[in-house]
Amino acid sequence: MAEPWAWEIVLFTAIIAVVITPGRIGYWVTALESVSRSDACRSLVWAVFCVVVVGAPRSFLSTFSLMLCVALWGLFTPYPRLLRQFASGVVGYLVVGYAFTMYKSAIFWDRMSWDNELIAADRWLFGNLPHRMFAAWAQASPELLALVDSAYLKLFAIMVAILAYCVVAEGRELAERYLRGLSVLYLLGAVSYFALPAWGPFQSDFGAFPPEIWDPKLWRVANIQAFILENSQRMAMGRGDMGTIYPFAFVAAMPSLHIAVPALGFWLLRPRPQSMLITIPFCVATAIAALATGMHYGVDLLAGIVLAWVAVRVEKATRK
Repeated sequence: MAEPWAWEIVLFTAIIAVVITPGRIGYWVTALESVSRSDACRSLVWAVFCVVVVGAPRSFLSTFSLMLCVALWGLFTPYPRLLRQFASGVVGYLVVGYAFTMYKSAIFWDRMSWDNELIAADRWLFGNLPHRMFAAWAQASPELLALVDSAYLKLFAIMVAILAYCVVAEGRELAERYLRGLSVLYLLGAVSYFALPAWGPFQSDFGAFPPEIWDPKLWRVANIQAFILENSQRMAMGRGDMGTIYPFAFVAAMPSLHIAVPALGFWLLRPRPQSMLITIPFCVATAIAALATGMHYGVDLLAGIVLAWVAVRVEKATRK
């Protein structure tokens, strides 16, 4: 979330939610008018605290957007609950992140990958390899490389933005449904990762991703890719050092949870046509970035979209 424009995406999505749901405008105006001066001051202190602890984004506008989002969150949340949410969020990220890292490190342990089969599936489904087409397009200029690089690294910003939309448009219940759907999504994705281990195009199709474009100054994803490649290969050979490995630092291509995150928002919010102004652009941008950066095959994206639909259905069934 320290990425440039990450918090602007969240704020912009929340503003759109207010604008396209006129019935909620009056609610938020009334709620803000009822806030006391002491609550406003405490929320501002909370916002500053979060910026210091979490880390300020890379621009003044991003920092301002982050502080505004956190301050508004603080205004409408009792402080005991606010602190519990903050603590559980940090602990949850560390526990789930490292658990997922350990799990993914075992996926390729003395096992063959399914990359050749996924490439064959792409040729059968699309008549070509989508990642090659989008990679060639992005590599045509440094600006396009930077654009897909930035879009790919916005996964958590998109996740928080959809949550913001849910909260602003309908309230806590819809946001909790999205969170439950994410839990189902990652559990099902973990099963698929183990059943169909795959490295992804950037580690299996070097012709489409030549070494000369792997310049972290030009393309930050390249730095992440090199790190993932080194760690994954070391773990596959039984030489991993978990003391130097960070959460989510292993690639697993099938299915694409990158596309599944915005697709979950699409399926969940589909009964609200106005939400398509948000969810469809998120899905399109993520799909293009995932292919152009070589993180996923075309079939991975289709599987991620289907997985998101299944997660919504499972969440609905368990809610009953």
